[in-house]
Amino acid sequence: MANVPDFDEIKSTVRNRQTGARNTGGPNPTPLRIADLAGDLGDKRILILRNHGLMTVGKTVGEAFVWMYRIETACRIQIDALAGGSELQPISETTQCKSIEQGRRMYGPGGFIEAGKEWPALLRQLERVDGTSYRQ
Repeated sequence: MANVPDFDEIKSTVRNRQTGARNTGGPNPTPLRIADLAGDLGDKRILILRNHGLMTVGKTVGEAFVWMYRIETACRIQIDALAGGSELQPISETTQCKSIEQGRRMYGPGGFIEAGKEWPALLRQLERVDGTSYRQ
């Protein structure tokens, strides 16, 4: 998603300040590679590991999960759009900027859907379906 035009506003809301990208350098992380990952992540919450996958961090497990859900949704939309076979039209720079700013206001500290606030509701939903065995 890094260096890929925005075709949807969902991607724009989690992009920019929250998202970085890097080449992974292969398996078996060493202390130096872990430091490189931390440096690439910086103050972001999402790191796209090219040819590998996604990594998210947060102040809590719930916040990290929610960031993962959001970036995975954005990736899924991108893949579905590309699978259609038609030429896609990137959204305008103005729309991208508005979406990025909206994402900062929504997901940032004090935002009405601040990252991680969904976690308690997701746990309640899990407990309704599967009980509380996940706690052991």
